[in-house]
Parts: sequence; C-alpha cells; structure tokens
Amino acid sequence: NSFSIGDYFWLDSNHDGIEDSNESGINGTTVNLYNSTDCRGAILETTSTTNGGTPAKDGFYQFDNLNSGDYCLEFELDSNYIVSPRTDANSSGFIPNIHLIADDLNEDIGVYETPITPNNFILGDYLWLDSNHDGIEDSNESGINGTTVNLYNSTDCRGAILETTSTTNGGTPAKDGFYQFDNLNSGDYCLEFEVDKNYLVSPHTDANSSGFIPNIHLTADDLNRDIGVYPKPINTFNILNSYIWSDSNKNGIQDNNESGINGLTINLYNSLDCTGTIFNTTTTINGGLANQDGFYQFTNLPVDNYCIEVIYPSNFVVLPTTNVNSSGQIQNIDLTSDISNQNISLLPKIIVEDVTTTNDCSCKAYKNQAVPIYSNSLLLILIISLNSIIGIILFRKEVVN
Repeated sequence: NSFSIGDYFWLDSNHDGIEDSNESGINGTTVNLYNSTDCRGAILETTSTTNGGTPAKDGFYQFDNLNSGDYCLEFELDSNYIVSPRTDANSSGFIPNIHLIADDLNEDIGVYETPITPNNFILGDYLWLDSNHDGIEDSNESGINGTTVNLYNSTDCRGAILETTSTTNGGTPAKDGFYQFDNLNSGDYCLEFEVDKNYLVSPHTDANSSGFIPNIHLTADDLNRDIGVYPKPINTFNILNSYIWSDSNKNGIQDNNESGINGLTINLYNSLDCTGTIFNTTTTINGGLANQDGFYQFTNLPVDNYCIEVIYPSNFVVLPTTNVNSSGQIQNIDLTSDISNQNISLLPKIIVEDVTTTNDCSCKAYKNQAVPIYSNSLLLILIISLNSIIGIILFRKEVVN
C-alpha cells in the first residue's frame, strides 16, 4: 500500500484551472496532509512546494509511502492569492475527499493574485497646537511643522511602514501642520504621528494618546484625520536637603560626629542610568535645613526621570546603599514630587606610610597601601604590638650582654 499523492501548485494567470505552458509554479508554499476527508484532526505529514517532478518544474509537492484510505490536502495560501475556481482545491485551499487506493498524482491547485484596483484615494489633514484642549482647530491656533507621520497598511499601526511624510505648510487654504498621502488604494490603514515628548494629544481629536489614528477604512478621499496637541503641564519639583558626608562608621547614617564634604561636583542627568548629556551640575556647600556641610540641591525640575552622579576624590570610596551604587550614582529617580533623601556617604581611604620606631626600625610592610578604614583601633593595636615585640627583643639583648 505504498501509494503517493502529489502534483503542482501554480500561478493560474488566466484563471482557467489549466496549467498552461507559460504559467509558472510557486515554490515555498506549505502543504499539510490529513488522514481524514475534511482536513480535520491532527496533521499527518507536511511538505513544501519546490522544484521537482517529471518533468522537473517549480511548484511540485508529493507525499509517499501512504496506505490506502481517506485523505485531505491543505495548502497554506498567501493572503494575496485566490484559488482558481476550476482546479481540484476549494476556495479555502483544501482538496478534500481523497479516497486513495492507488497513486494519485493529479491533485493540483492553481491560484491567481487578488486584483488590486488603483483607486487613487487621499488621506490627510492637519497637526496643530490645540491651546484650549478642545479638539477643535480654532482660527488662532497654529499648525506644527516638522513632525513625522507614518502610514501603515493595517488597522493598528503594526507591521512595516507603508509611507512616511512630515507636516509642512500646505493644503487648501495653505496652513502649517499639513500632511497628506496620495494615490492610496481602498483598504485598512493606520496613521502614526511621532509626537514630541513634551506634548500631549488632545482628548477630542481623531488620534489616541499615543499619537495613533487607527482603524481607517479607506473607500474614498479622507481629509479629516486631524490631531491636536498641547504642551505638557510643567510641574516643577526639587531634589533637595540631600548631603554627602564622610561615613567613618560605615552605617549609611550621618551621625553627629560625621562631617559633610564641600566642593564635590554633582552631575544631574535626564536619564535613569546617568547616560547622555549632563542636564545640570552643582557643588556641595554648607546649607540645607540643617545648615551643614556637604549639602547639594537641584531646583525647578520638571516631572521626568533622573540620575545623580557624584565626582568624588580618589582617596574616598562610595559606601553602597540601597540608593547609591559603587560608582557614586543614584539611578532610577522618577521625579513626581519633591525628594529629600538622595544622600551619598563616602568612606575615606588611608595611606599608611613608613611606620618607624624610636629604635630606627623601619616596618614597611604596609607602605603606600591604600585601604578603607575598616577599624582605626585595629591599626593602632597593630602598631603598639609591633613596638612591644621590638622592645622585648631589645630588653633580652641587654640582659644577655
């Protein structure tokens, strides 16, 4: 029962269901074989059309080593094709009710491209500054030039961009903010306006808050797809009452005996991770509500994302906390109100030079080693211990003499 099913899948240019000598096969189409008469249930096998057969031609497919029984073929057709009415397949691309009792190499399918009638429709209107947010382009409201407008051949602005233009002076009457797409076929479209981040879309215009005008079903000229925008309200807030200090006990809290550090440069970035151009710069001084050293402040900042970076001297290291990383950056600041807790604590390093006793013994084991002060007491004990050992040795030497 090793039977075969197959034939050709071709472009039936004249729609007559006959594969003429001037009509080419179509490669790369998936063909699914079902062990049922109506292409239901699990797929038994899958292949793709390719160059093959006798004679070798494009559009060939074949399933081999099949038992006798009922089968159904499914061709996964491109959306731009229509099945020819006189081939073996139905309009869905199925060839059902195949009762296989011998080789069947005549299950062909011809398709033709969906006719596209150029309708030469127009889509456009204006982008303007909607000062009163009412969605109506009033006579005293100006258009906005230079905004990119993308046109998609879909209802939701997904997929590839079909065309792109920019708003400019134009239209009838000629005004700023004009855009237009010409020579469009009937179909579904979506407009995307690349609105400046400092603007909000008016709630009563055709566009949604993201600057999209979706679900445009074009069957005639459509010159009423407008979009009004207005500037974002600038609510200014402060990053204030924040300090940088020498945190000698490494607890992340500025204790009464710990001094702030003046003269440090603080950079403010308009990004979450301190990348890009520096937005503002200040220096730590004596100030703040507590009137202490190490104070810094940025004022009149709009709602946005920020990152703070301290430029600290090489004889300090940053004490990492939940807010500050080891590079001295406070990242991911989402400023929506005043902030007063962006503190940074620094841990001083110590340079241990030659430790020389009165007996002219030079102990240079730690010479020029820069290490954080983990315990001043431990270092003192170490020095005292070294002196004690040296003293004992000298005492024993005097006794021997």
